Amino acid sequence: MFSITIYLDLLFFLNWGMNWWLLWATGVVMRRPTKSMTISLTAALGSLCSFLWLITPVTLTREILFKTVVAIAMVQLCFVPDRLTSLVKLTTVFALLSTLVAGVTYALALSGTAKTGEALPRIGWYLVIGGPFVLTFPVRSLWVVISKYFRSSRDSTLFRFGVGGRLIEQEAILDTGNVLHELLTYRPVVVVDFWTVRERLPPELCTSIQAWYAGLTDGLDLLPHAFMERISLIPFNTVSGRGLMIGIRPEICELWASGIWHKVDAVIGFAPGEAKLVGKTALLPYTVWPVDSM
Repeated sequence: MFSITIYLDLLFFLNWGMNWWLLWATGVVMRRPTKSMTISLTAALGSLCSFLWLITPVTLTREILFKTVVAIAMVQLCFVPDRLTSLVKLTTVFALLSTLVAGVTYALALSGTAKTGEALPRIGWYLVIGGPFVLTFPVRSLWVVISKYFRSSRDSTLFRFGVGGRLIEQEAILDTGNVLHELLTYRPVVVVDFWTVRERLPPELCTSIQAWYAGLTDGLDLLPHAFMERISLIPFNTVSGRGLMIGIRPEICELWASGIWHKVDAVIGFAPGEAKLVGKTALLPYTVWPVDSM
């Protein structure tokens, strides 16, 4: 006869931390930006639910069913998908991350202990805490490779972004050669023809971008703080030269697919030269291109 001591506070924070990472990683993989507070509250709800199956004896089948229902509820509350197919896809990625990444790292951590009651070795804790975050980005790359086979066969769609309270809508075209990303965050860049949209941009932003491309690098210093905290410099390299493209993280970024507007986690890059292609004024990377199943 033996007894096991369970510290509920540690169990709660361990579950909360893992749920928080799973929701955050699902948003990263699926490019569905979500507020940290929303992720935190949803993760706490999932952690509370974990106590129910802990204190209630259930069969393995019922436990799997209960965890599936909780996962679906967490995804719905966190991301608020507007279509059933989106809910299914988000929940599938959530479950895959939980099984393939979180499960593997936790198993590796336990592999160095003789008994589960013993303290995990220090390297084990590093695996539990750091492993999922490190593996998030390879999983996202894998998802991009898989999902490209289900992307729409169309070559153009409507695209809109909001900045400074102004909503700018354009005709966008798929550009398979657009592999630009924002440094550090690695967000994809939607390249926009600046000379076509400049009259619809806020005047202070338009003036600063014009000054930058005219060689006046101090032109950005005059921007209000609300714009400066969203500005990004994106390195680019073309056959005609290289340089830094002015980019901005928009307040709204959406594209039209399957009869509705879909949110896109991307940066708007203002092309210094002419970017118009057959009447289209925005170049979309394939990583944000609509998927038919959405």
